[in-house]
Amino acid sequence: LLKDIYQIKFKYIPNVVDTQYFQRLEKKEKKEFTFINIGYLEKKKNQVLLIKAFYQAFSGNKNIKLSILGSGPEYNNLQQEINKLGISEQVKLFGFATRKEVLGELQLSNAFVLSSKHETFGVVLIESMSCGLPVIATKCGGPESIIENKKLGILVENGSLEELSKAMLEVETTSFNEDYIRKYCIDNYSDLIVARKLLAVYEQIQKEKYDHD
Repeated sequence: LLKDIYQIKFKYIPNVVDTQYFQRLEKKEKKEFTFINIGYLEKKKNQVLLIKAFYQAFSGNKNIKLSILGSGPEYNNLQQEINKLGISEQVKLFGFATRKEVLGELQLSNAFVLSSKHETFGVVLIESMSCGLPVIATKCGGPESIIENKKLGILVENGSLEELSKAMLEVETTSFNEDYIRKYCIDNYSDLIVARKLLAVYEQIQKEKYDHD
């Protein structure tokens, strides 16, 4: 986007994730499959779309759950939507969550879903991937640079109820390699990798300065 505006070549360096903190936890075999969403409860995060997509895909299947972590002005509206659809046994609004609670819920979940209308990056995606979770996300800006192949998850059209619902069905029935997802995250977003990218930029600037002088 910036390149198109300014006709200048930009170098992209991603956000960093604490891969030592966001660790994968070996899951015990269980019948339930849990989708998780973490974010401020506001219209641009579009959790109402997520709830409707979940309902379309899994209504009545008590073994499939959706947990939404976060607080915000849309809390009551989202709870009303859950009640209206009759899926309160499957979909839970967790409310505000501490960092420790976020980690615990991620480690107990099976897949992360981001339904936002706009995201500049989406740090919560790489936090989830660091825990080995496959991710589903709308094409809303940042996720397109993170979910680079089908081994990591699925990108869907922004605002598409049908595509989001279909992707959730696909992820629930697909066996993902959690070790691969975590390794991909470490190889691209860990502090060491991002620090090396930043150092390379500084070294290049320093070299150009000396060459110019």
